[in-house]
Amino acid sequence: MSQKKKPLVISELSQYYFYNCDKFVRLISDKDNGNEIQNNNNGGTKKNYKTINEAMKNRGIDFELKVKNKLKNVIDCEKNVDYTMNCLKNAKNGQIFYQMKFNVPDEFYDEMQMDNIKLGAFVPDFIEVKERNSKKEIMIYDAKASKSTHISHQFIETPTANFPQKTVHNLIISMSLDHYLSRPFAWGICLYHNSGHEIKNHRYSESISKNDVSLKSFIHLISCFVIVLEDIFKYLQKYESKACAFVYSDQEKKVIQNVLLEIISMDESNVSRNIQQSATKCLFNLFEDSLLLASQNNTTESFKFPNISKEWRDFPRLIVLERAISENIAFHVPGFYRFINIRDQLVKPTLKDSEYNFIIIKKNDDFKEIENAELENIFKLWAPGYLNSLKIINDLHLLRNDFANARAYYELLKKSTNNISSILIFIPPKFTLTEVKNFKNNYLGKLYFFKQYEAIKKCNRHRSDRIKDFMYGEAVYGSELQFEELSSDSKIARFTLLSINKKELECSLYHSFILVEDNPEGVLKAIRFSDMEYRTNHSKSPLLLVDIYKVDYSDPEKKAPLIYLKRTKGFSSTNFSKEIKYRLYKRYYDHNLDRVLKTLTIIDKRNDHESVFMNLLKNPNEWAQKLTGEVEQFKEIKLQMSPSQEEISKKILKRRLQIVWGPPGSGKTHFLSLFTTWYLSEYKCKLTKNYIVGVTAFTRAAIENLLDRISTVQKQHHKTSNFDIIYLTDNLKKNHLNGIEKCKAWDLKSKIEINGKPIVNGKPIVIGGTVWDWFKVREKWNFDWVGCDIMIIDEGSQLLVSDASIAIECLNPKSGKLIVAGDHMQMGPILQATYPTAPLDHPLIFGSILQCLMRKENGNVIHEKDFILKKGQKHNFGPLTAQLKENWRMNQELNGFFQKMYGDDYNISPLKKSSLLFEDSQFEDTPIQRILSPGSAIVLVKLPMIKNKRLRNDPRTLEDKFLQTEVEVVEAIYLSINKMEETKKPSLLIVTPYHRQRNAIQSQLKRYTNELQIIDTTEKMQGKEADIVIACFGFYNLDETFTKEFVFDINRLNVATSRARSKLIIITTDKMLYPKDIKIFANKKMREGWAFLNMIENWVQNNDNNSGRKRKRENIGIIKWKISGDGKKQRNY
Repeated sequence: MSQKKKPLVISELSQYYFYNCDKFVRLISDKDNGNEIQNNNNGGTKKNYKTINEAMKNRGIDFELKVKNKLKNVIDCEKNVDYTMNCLKNAKNGQIFYQMKFNVPDEFYDEMQMDNIKLGAFVPDFIEVKERNSKKEIMIYDAKASKSTHISHQFIETPTANFPQKTVHNLIISMSLDHYLSRPFAWGICLYHNSGHEIKNHRYSESISKNDVSLKSFIHLISCFVIVLEDIFKYLQKYESKACAFVYSDQEKKVIQNVLLEIISMDESNVSRNIQQSATKCLFNLFEDSLLLASQNNTTESFKFPNISKEWRDFPRLIVLERAISENIAFHVPGFYRFINIRDQLVKPTLKDSEYNFIIIKKNDDFKEIENAELENIFKLWAPGYLNSLKIINDLHLLRNDFANARAYYELLKKSTNNISSILIFIPPKFTLTEVKNFKNNYLGKLYFFKQYEAIKKCNRHRSDRIKDFMYGEAVYGSELQFEELSSDSKIARFTLLSINKKELECSLYHSFILVEDNPEGVLKAIRFSDMEYRTNHSKSPLLLVDIYKVDYSDPEKKAPLIYLKRTKGFSSTNFSKEIKYRLYKRYYDHNLDRVLKTLTIIDKRNDHESVFMNLLKNPNEWAQKLTGEVEQFKEIKLQMSPSQEEISKKILKRRLQIVWGPPGSGKTHFLSLFTTWYLSEYKCKLTKNYIVGVTAFTRAAIENLLDRISTVQKQHHKTSNFDIIYLTDNLKKNHLNGIEKCKAWDLKSKIEINGKPIVNGKPIVIGGTVWDWFKVREKWNFDWVGCDIMIIDEGSQLLVSDASIAIECLNPKSGKLIVAGDHMQMGPILQATYPTAPLDHPLIFGSILQCLMRKENGNVIHEKDFILKKGQKHNFGPLTAQLKENWRMNQELNGFFQKMYGDDYNISPLKKSSLLFEDSQFEDTPIQRILSPGSAIVLVKLPMIKNKRLRNDPRTLEDKFLQTEVEVVEAIYLSINKMEETKKPSLLIVTPYHRQRNAIQSQLKRYTNELQIIDTTEKMQGKEADIVIACFGFYNLDETFTKEFVFDINRLNVATSRARSKLIIITTDKMLYPKDIKIFANKKMREGWAFLNMIENWVQNNDNNSGRKRKRENIGIIKWKISGDGKKQRNY
């Protein structure tokens, strides 16, 4: 549980004003750590700081009294606080107040958005009143007994995953940048034993003159660098050394990576092939990030990349010293830590004089100290170009590479703790040169690396949660549990959930959680657990892996909710004890990674022209025009279709690839079912095989929905004898609507064929399954299957290109058609990392298959910036994309708003029924009357920030209280709707970004019975609709970057708000509508999300103004909600 914070005294904080370290402030605010800081001052030496502090305090008091006695017109405020406050209100020019006490008001924390720090009373020594230009001003003076009394550094004993616990060798690299040409002009490399001694013949530095910065000189400089670096890597591998590489700053890390990428991507006429290969090896052995994908943008060449799935590193090979040191040491300097700061305040005080010689560099007749080893000072020495020799530059780089910084860190750590392993978590593995994998096709190689890297990033996110908890010393990201009892069959264990963490707890499969004891040793075991190794096979796991069976929030008598864990093999009675608490963590698992990698490898071994997937990636416009000669077999469209549906159907007949853009409410699923039924019913050709229409999507729910809709349309138009429908699933016991046949993917071949011939000659079949089901189908059929005649991909905006390759490769390469449907402005694919921007003619392979196949007439890709309409602009997404233009869902006002997103030609269908209206007289409560009023189809309900002092003292956190208020709003609206006549009662969707919101609302509404309401997260709402939608975007805390990126995602906001037929109610806050964080406006995706919310607010205001309401306070579409028990009247404004 969270530790209580002691009030921070401002005079105490002033001692550390140079320590620009949030973690240090947090540490000194912890009650339990108050003494620890003093004990660890000066590197953990055992001085009696209590005595020193008392001496300083007494000296300060004496000094203050001397100053006070010399001043005139002094009012002593120590004894009578109320009296002196009145004096301050009526203060006169020249008066001086001594020791006046001020308390920090609660409103200050709201205004400054401070939730985790409490400031104590502020007592300035002297306050002088001055009158200037008829205005009174106060001057605050704080008496100091000495000019400076401070300690050079503070050691913060926080566990870190960014510094090795123990190494055998340490490689230090430095590199200086010419800021004019953005290329390096010098570098240094030194290899050390962990004792600090240099390894013979592995100390190098090189530089070029300012007077010769030609391309040839640059290439020679970096050629020497990669040759030396590769040679050291071979040395480390030969001796199987547990080694790490270090750079001092992030700047140097970036420069090294960029220069290696530049050498690799150069034309071979400038640099030799051998040097490029060496640079590639250096890049792969130092770095593991998405920038590796930018190393080979020549799409005609093969692609080489590190096979990171086989050599996944638990610990980074390259360490940034500045970042690692700043995690655990607070220096008496403002801002970032400079090289000289670390030497002066860490190295010199920590290492003995005999161990560290403070080097002085001689230049001409002047002596320059170590501060010249700062990068900017090296550049200043080099830039004039008058140096006769570059030896000084080279020596400075070697000096910068001295291992003293890291040695001092270790030395300080030894003095501070007897258990280094509790602070430094990881030991680097034995050094091995990274295995390089080669793909002959550039796109496939990049997709292979992308899929691996996404898996590793996701794995690292889970591990990062455990590391953070270990650093904080409490369950912030994990869940703290107390064991209650085992079920009779020992397969389910009941626990009490003791902590509410930052992660959602949902029912799970595949043993997707780790359960360990709730202590540092248990959390360390979770950190060191290899998620990647056990991602597919959990049976041999060294830790207990479990699933969540259910989480029960419903028992009001319980102080904490109950959580039930299950395990296929059951639990042993010795697994748990009621005396021990436990910690639950999400783990990484993935049964499908290897399937995608295998598919990409198989495609790469074939010729490009034999692969449908490769032809599509290269030029979808060209592939789509290869006609199959079937148009003449169809006469006219007999099923009822709208104009845009009929237009798209005719386009599908004329080409092999059609992208169907289906905005919210456009009936995308219904269109696909109409087209499929019509197409298969009208096909007259005699077939010698089963004509197969494949169906897949990002989610199984979308597949089931489309198959069900096809079956419904088939029956409505009496076409059941024309084709069959089969659903691929392992769960054959689960009932499915409309009598759709079910089959396991492995058994499909035997179900529809006997000895290679179709069971029912010529009868088409619609077969739906996930891409993983289609992988099994293809595996079973091997090479004797020509493939599907049509493949329909629904939710194409969510399906990754890499995953879609499996389904696309199931198409008949000669005559198969591909239909990809979706909306790129709704939910997109879930990516764990960001990827480098490629040229316009390079396909967008690191995203959705929908966006990847959307190309302009000239073949160029369509970026996200093209999605947002500007005034007077129309969408143009290339010749293969056609939009469904009828809105079958929304009323006039809602449709008018979403035309801003989808264009003016996105109109209400003439076949749509009139929208549902409400009578104001039905609702007694004024706020609810305004919320449900037919006068505005879009309503904003603003939750106020909590400023009430009573609420600050509430035992629940402010965030919990805020959530409760949001639940109260939803409940009030729900109860009012529930009072309506049954025949007029509208359907209701409640959309929440987070599971925690959903659980809280569900728990509150559980007591009421109404089948017309659905509560779920945004991801589960795509494709659903209701008369009324309540979108819950009321958040108290938006401090974390990940939270901001999540809630300000424009696609998520679009999905949440576009489900409504008649009424959209958005619960939000001023923090969402008027954020102060500059990061939101600096990030393009977050900025677009904020602009979307701003567009909604402007729409509501303008809509009321157009209705004749002139004053903003009378705007019925924006309602300010009161917090329960506030006492103020509810009002709109």
